[in-house]
Amino acid sequence: MTGVKRKGKVPRTETFTGSDCSGLDGETNRVLTLNNNLKTSEEIILVQGAFLYPSQDYNISHKSSNSEITFLGPIWNSQKILVKYFVPSPV
Repeated sequence: MTGVKRKGKVPRTETFTGSDCSGLDGETNRVLTLNNNLKTSEEIILVQGAFLYPSQDYNISHKSSNSEITFLGPIWNSQKILVKYFVPSPV
């Protein structure tokens, strides 16, 4: 997201590995829980540097205390996962 700007918003980045997801190594439908409940449709998710597409590669569910990303393809424990999203900028 270098150089990407949204009016009134700032980017945030969180990094994980597949071992942070529920389920077993190499399974599909593994869930990654984020400690935020930001209802955004502006997330960018990369696994091992590959861009994932919403509904095709993952689904996201925003709950009252967190957000959950369900990966539709297999996720290996050693894979690096990068989640980028925008939050409101401080006034």
